[in-house]
Amino acid sequence: MATTQRPLPGLGVLVLNKENQILIGKRSDCALYGIPGGYLEKFESWEVGAARELKEEADLDVDPNKIHVIKVFNALEKSKNYHNVAIIVLCEYPEGQEVKTMEPEKCAGWEWWNLTDLEKRIEEIFYPNRQLVVEYKDLLDAEYLRKVLSSTPKFKSSYSA
Repeated sequence: MATTQRPLPGLGVLVLNKENQILIGKRSDCALYGIPGGYLEKFESWEVGAARELKEEADLDVDPNKIHVIKVFNALEKSKNYHNVAIIVLCEYPEGQEVKTMEPEKCAGWEWWNLTDLEKRIEEIFYPNRQLVVEYKDLLDAEYLRKVLSSTPKFKSSYSA
């Protein structure tokens, strides 16, 4: 039986602070900017995976129950042979915690960008995040994101047995 390469489930976490800025870091592998995230692990819910990635990458402790799934899409960049399933989640920056660069071999450092910076700096953004900005920019509106954060998460990726 032939082995085929399949897309992996990738998590991207929009961390929104009180100034309506998002956390973004410069990736070491491609020198492009991307939101925190990584790959989902086996038997892990999207929310737990997102909380784990935030802790591993930026030393932020976020309650998985306060993470909102906002978009899932097929992330494609054929010219770079890139294909993953992008699971984009949203959480509020946990005030009082310091953002740290925990994996300097993967990320050169973290910055806070205004949402409007995303379109202005589109060529500097990592492929799946770029696709999010181009195809789903209506989601990257501060008023919309604040409304999502003030609501109870409508979708949970796991269930209770």
